[in-house]
Amino acid sequence: MSRLMIQMACYSGARLSEIAGLTIDDIDPLHGKINIDKTFDYRDGGFAPTKNPQSIRKIDIEKSFLKQLQPIVTEKKLKGQKLIFAKEIDNRPPSSNGVNKELRSILKKLNIQKDITFHGLRHTHISYLLSNGVDVQYVSKRAGHSSVMTTLKIYTHILQKRERHEVKRTLELFTG
Repeated sequence: MSRLMIQMACYSGARLSEIAGLTIDDIDPLHGKINIDKTFDYRDGGFAPTKNPQSIRKIDIEKSFLKQLQPIVTEKKLKGQKLIFAKEIDNRPPSSNGVNKELRSILKKLNIQKDITFHGLRHTHISYLLSNGVDVQYVSKRAGHSSVMTTLKIYTHILQKRERHEVKRTLELFTG
């Protein structure tokens, strides 16, 4: 389950507690979306609200990954379980420590020296989108930030690189 949660973080940029709180009803493979409207509360094993009202959102997810999840969703339905990423043993999602341990193992196998945490996958997802020219307003909404200003503040370094590219593009437009 940890590996699937890591994949979900890479594809969605969602927070650990948001991914842990995904239920079978939150997966929409037909439209290629996941619905985030709650988090998993590791303290009491129930659900909690999202970080802020803007964190309630639908995120577009690559359909082949959702197809990969489909057998798990079907199995959970048959067993009457709700949580997608719950372990068989205790019907709870892997802990932050467990997921980060699995991530470190994956990074080691890939010979990646940098220590990336699960939350770092969120930052990587957002940085990747911004550095590839995806509109900051869309990225902010996708990330569930409370405002575009939050995104601008956190990812200034990426946006400054984009600005240099835009300056070059603008000058090229007027040079012709």
